[in-house]
Amino acid sequence: DRAGLVLGGLGAISLVAALLLFDARNLAVRVRLDASEEPLMLRGDPAREIYAEATRSFGNDDIYVIAMLSDDVFTQANLAALRRISHAVLKLPGVRRAESLVDVPTYRWDAAKDWLDVSRFIDEVPSDPAALADLRARALADPIYPKLIVSRDGSAAAINLSFHEIGDRAFVDLGLDEAIRAIANAEAGPGREFRFAGRPHVKSRTAVIMAEDLARLIPLAVVVAALVVFVTTGSARCVLLPLLGCLMSVLWTFGLLAATGTPINLLTIVLAPILISLGGLYGVHIVARWEQEREHVDNARDAALATLKEVFLPEVLSGVTTTVGFAALVPSGIPGIEELGLFAFFGCSMLTLISLAGIPAALALLPHRTGRHATTRIGE
Repeated sequence: DRAGLVLGGLGAISLVAALLLFDARNLAVRVRLDASEEPLMLRGDPAREIYAEATRSFGNDDIYVIAMLSDDVFTQANLAALRRISHAVLKLPGVRRAESLVDVPTYRWDAAKDWLDVSRFIDEVPSDPAALADLRARALADPIYPKLIVSRDGSAAAINLSFHEIGDRAFVDLGLDEAIRAIANAEAGPGREFRFAGRPHVKSRTAVIMAEDLARLIPLAVVVAALVVFVTTGSARCVLLPLLGCLMSVLWTFGLLAATGTPINLLTIVLAPILISLGGLYGVHIVARWEQEREHVDNARDAALATLKEVFLPEVLSGVTTTVGFAALVPSGIPGIEELGLFAFFGCSMLTLISLAGIPAALALLPHRTGRHATTRIGE
């Protein structure tokens, strides 16, 4: 009887969720991506304090590695390229130190002077083949340099970058991974190529892949759900209304993520496909039942009421059991699993509400359509 009011209320909530989720001024989404391993680690695990103590004592292990591959890195051109890359990346925000053959210190005991001589391994890049050969011999014979800044066969050299305490999110937001790779790849050429590794690089690439997955998975889940529903029912109405309910529940859930400042992590990235797959099932049952009721009822409103009476109990039981299953994940002690359980619980609860309130309300407002029952009466 108040179908328009119900749909208006659902639309208003959706508008609020959209305003929370989207920043219209900057044309951006307010939900952030967290590509770190932190959400996957057990809260209160004693090993985390051991790790923290190790990093306080020996330095942060967030090392970004630029590896230059060549037949022989001990050439004037290759060493000069290492120096240009080192100088360029040190100008980037957040970069604290660059360690490579061209700027690493060397320690040598001078017996004649009875002191420890500390100097740069390479002051100026030599052009003399004999000097380059001497550098190669000294570097490969050093107890520290091989496998740290140069390979044992001299075919690869590393630039190890360390950073100030800028955090994973700031590293991604500043675009440091893209900037570092661009600087290094600008020096690539015949016989010289670059590879990249290290936790900052992995986390930055993971964030990019997560964003691409979100942009791909949500439309793909919608398309697959629509095709499956249409093939099984043959009705465009059975496709449209359930999908609108799914997308509305996804919008509300992501709006809550934005409102609470909770980033999407490696586990909660599956929230949208979960809600779309579940919502398709909930909505199809309601619309299919409504189609059956229309065979015996002349108007959409009565068919929607009869449908709601029939599906209310099974839909509520299905929604409750599913949400309870997700709620069981919350006390896991692992932040990523807790967030997945909590927001899936919310999303599934809202999906049940939208399916039972919104879809029958929309069906009740559909225009009169002559069905089999009406045709029989006209024939009579």
